Amino acid sequence: MKPTSKKPIQTPRQELAAARNEIAQLDSAFLEAFAAFLKRRKALAREVGRIKRAAGLPIRDPAVEQRVHARFSARLGRYLPKSFVHALTAAVLRASRREQSRN
Repeated sequence: MKPTSKKPIQTPRQELAAARNEIAQLDSAFLEAFAAFLKRRKALAREVGRIKRAAGLPIRDPAVEQRVHARFSARLGRYLPKSFVHALTAAVLRASRREQSRN
């Protein structure tokens, strides 16, 4: 006879605690990845700013910003409200322009 692997019976409170713990772990992983994304984007924005200054180009490029908005919307629009995705993208772009403006 083959042994069966049975999960111990959990109370609803235990199931809830386990699900919340998994969400907390997922949140931590997301925040770590998002912080790494922002750090790398900040460094790249400084480099882009240096290149733009050397070439005499303006910091703001509406066509590029529109493409960034489109990428964020395409990827996140299924999961988050459109207004939130737009606000998030706008905040990321503002931070990037700020870094590009630094000498």
